[in-house]
Amino acid sequence: MLFRSDREQRVVDHVAVRRGDRRRRPHRVEDLEVDLGRDLDGRARALREGEQMLETNSLSHNYLRFYRFAIETSLESRDWDNAERYAAALEEFTREEPLPWADLIIERGRALAAHGRGDRSMATHETLARLLEQARACRLVTIAHALDAALSEPGWSRPGA
Repeated sequence: MLFRSDREQRVVDHVAVRRGDRRRRPHRVEDLEVDLGRDLDGRARALREGEQMLETNSLSHNYLRFYRFAIETSLESRDWDNAERYAAALEEFTREEPLPWADLIIERGRALAAHGRGDRSMATHETLARLLEQARACRLVTIAHALDAALSEPGWSRPGA
């Protein structure tokens, strides 16, 4: 799992540190990458703050990290539309300079969103299996976990069925 509750306090501190009556926003995308107690409102708030950070901070690594975080958060929240929206945003960001890592994240987000919506077609199964093989080959364990779990679920259609 990408989000760790043991880092919850660190993020809460970054998000809600008070200076007088003003609140300071987090400086880094890493500060948003936590599980806010599985609180959907907290996750939505962190995603909004991340998008605001991107509007004021044009460092490439922040876009890459945020969109991965946003896709993962959306998938964990079963928010398939936002998972696909963030995948499209990452795709747009890397359009002029494609990155194999980003392509894997984009395709994984879309395939897991399709799976989450109930797509158990052979095409989706093949896509998930191919992505799992790529993730394992690159030793991307956290990326591989959800793919493996999706492929392990029952209900996949079989050729000729």
